[in-house]
Amino acid sequence: QDVKHGVAQNRVYCEEDRVHSSVRTPINSWSNLAYIAAGGWVLGRAIEVWRPERIFSTVGPRPAALETLRLDNALPVPLLLLSGLSTVSLGLGSFFYHAALTRLMQQYDVACMYWVMDAAIAATMWRWLRRLSALAPSPWLRPRRLLHLLPLLLLVLAADLIFFYKKWDISATEWFSAQLAVVSGSEALHILLGWPPVSTSERQEKRTVRCCLPCRRPS
Repeated sequence: QDVKHGVAQNRVYCEEDRVHSSVRTPINSWSNLAYIAAGGWVLGRAIEVWRPERIFSTVGPRPAALETLRLDNALPVPLLLLSGLSTVSLGLGSFFYHAALTRLMQQYDVACMYWVMDAAIAATMWRWLRRLSALAPSPWLRPRRLLHLLPLLLLVLAADLIFFYKKWDISATEWFSAQLAVVSGSEALHILLGWPPVSTSERQEKRTVRCCLPCRRPS
């Protein structure tokens, strides 16, 4: 693929280049709606976790459902929003790039790929922080407050900006492969450490048992 006057001159790129069309590669373009739909689902999930009482208010009170939402939520709302927004951005960036085939849109498209992986790295890092928080001597040190999440979010924002502006100076194959290896390895280790998996009902039962146990006071 060559770039001339800011427009990619498409030689062989998965499908025929419709040079005189407003959407030059329609299949590559419209198929990115799947990313937008997936990102929208994640954003909807974030809203459910953030304000579950409003979601269920129209159908009556469901305390069990609300508790299930909180138990299943392994990520805080800001990280869910970050994942959803980055996925939607990837769908938009890839759509506009394959529709216009310009150098600027290619830069945005590839940067969005990094953004999705940065969000995934942030999520898996947060899971490690939560796992290590069991060793924290004080509840204040456990990563459950926005104060503990801000450094991670700022780090992701800085990485996203760097990947966008340095897109043409770095190897997408090397960096994206490294990001994918980190996330895949980390999540595989999470699965091994948490095996066999525990169902939501079992976790809820354990939490109920812990809450009902009488406090032992030293004699």
